[in-house]
Amino acid sequence: MRDQTNFFLFLAVYSIVTFLLFHLVYNTSKQVIDEEFHLRQGEHYCRGRFHIWDEKITTFPGLYLISGSFLSPFKACSVYFLRLTSAVASIANAYLIYIIRKAVIPRRSDAYLLLESISLATLPPLYFFSHLYYTDVLSVTMVLMMVYFSVREMHNWGALAGFLAILMRQTNVVWVGFVYGSQLVNMTMSVCLAERSAKQKPQPKFGFMDL
Repeated sequence: MRDQTNFFLFLAVYSIVTFLLFHLVYNTSKQVIDEEFHLRQGEHYCRGRFHIWDEKITTFPGLYLISGSFLSPFKACSVYFLRLTSAVASIANAYLIYIIRKAVIPRRSDAYLLLESISLATLPPLYFFSHLYYTDVLSVTMVLMMVYFSVREMHNWGALAGFLAILMRQTNVVWVGFVYGSQLVNMTMSVCLAERSAKQKPQPKFGFMDL
């Protein structure tokens, strides 16, 4: 119970800090580097203009499809809400990192897992984009979801998350291959161990009555 309280407290603080920084960045600049291409394309998809595509964009349309599917019903297609998808994804990343690490190394203390989750979720190359409309943060979210479903052996959902990860960024095929390879090794080892156990003859058991 205490671990859950600490975790939700951490998530609440992380969310508050993220939103404060988000508003600070938004009020400072409405466009950063080549964000204008993503914002323009995201607005097109959010408003249902799927026939429009900017040839300068080299990634798959996953970012625009996912953000548009959530924002379009509310007609929230402004720069603010498009960027907000990255901030929300950043919070989801912190949560996913924590539950994945807790599943993989359950013997670690909760304090260790929380500190590790904070350090990974706030890596500068990733957290910087949490306040902008880029593929980076949501792409990591899909990869983490794929890893989580793989760890939980929910392979159908893992395959869907892997597909979405590639749709977000084609280079994520490397992570899909990594997770697939890991599961293949685990399955192969399980089969080999099962066959080895079946071939081994049972050892005779002796008790006091045999003396």
